[in-house]
Amino acid sequence: MKICFALWSLVLIGTETEAFVREIPAARLQFTVSPSCLFGINEWREQALENINSRSTYDTQETKVTDYVPIYLMDSKRVALPGETVYLQFTENDDVRIFQQAIDYKQGIFGLGFVSSEDDVLYDKVSLVEIKEYNMMGDRFGVFLSCQVVGNAMILETNLNSIRHDESKQSEPVIALCSEVTSPVETMKLADASSLGRKVETLIAHVHMAEKERRLQADNEDDDDDDDNRWSRYHAAYKAIFQSDSHGYTYTNEESTASEKGSSTMYTWKQLNAISWAVFSTSQSLQQDYLYRLAALDNDYMTNRLLFASYWLVDVLKDIENGTV
Repeated sequence: MKICFALWSLVLIGTETEAFVREIPAARLQFTVSPSCLFGINEWREQALENINSRSTYDTQETKVTDYVPIYLMDSKRVALPGETVYLQFTENDDVRIFQQAIDYKQGIFGLGFVSSEDDVLYDKVSLVEIKEYNMMGDRFGVFLSCQVVGNAMILETNLNSIRHDESKQSEPVIALCSEVTSPVETMKLADASSLGRKVETLIAHVHMAEKERRLQADNEDDDDDDDNRWSRYHAAYKAIFQSDSHGYTYTNEESTASEKGSSTMYTWKQLNAISWAVFSTSQSLQQDYLYRLAALDNDYMTNRLLFASYWLVDVLKDIENGTV
């Protein structure tokens, strides 16, 4: 499958990705590691590297982890991005088994797979989520989960076709061999990337003020709802992403020099990564922006996400000023 958006293709050339989805032999679908406690994404990475039976591989150059992960399928309009919290209720047997396998074998990690409602196609990127809290409510109500997106991964193989075509396997959860995606080394200089990050934050502020002014005109009264607006949602998303980001970043001489001098003109790559994701979590209704959010998920370069976000926010601002939204 090729994820392709016309607007994104116009903005950034050459960012299409080819899906590489094959069938997993049945003998390789069994988890063979010992049951473990619920820990998190770092423990899952360590376990995956040591799990010889699952044939996990480790790319020392890009710090990628490959492992079999249970996948919960959901509509692509509900795509979840790094830092976001997802609340789920598992009542079906195959869904409960996803929860059990994540707890017993995957350090509380499983994947969210996004299926297009138009053509029933599974996107080749999944969001890796870490179970934060859960409540088992019995057979009738199943399991309630609170999960946070802590990364994303590329699907290499899946058992989805065998489940769809074999009635005896209908109750089995989807298992996929996934390769964790990490931020590649950026070609843009940190100073230029910081300027782009500041531009995106400025645009978020402008859109926030335009939305506030429009609400004031519509209600003809003071806007006291300061707790739920685009600017506050951006800061909440930024904080969640920054705190949950456990990836390392390559530090250049210019970045270390700026840090030593206490420069306020340059961000770190970790800060820019948080901005590049948080900007897509600012709308009051995230589902209305799902195409843009899927495009963000499809691109691994944070500077490309920032560039895409700047074009998108300019369009949002124009729509608000023209009264078309």
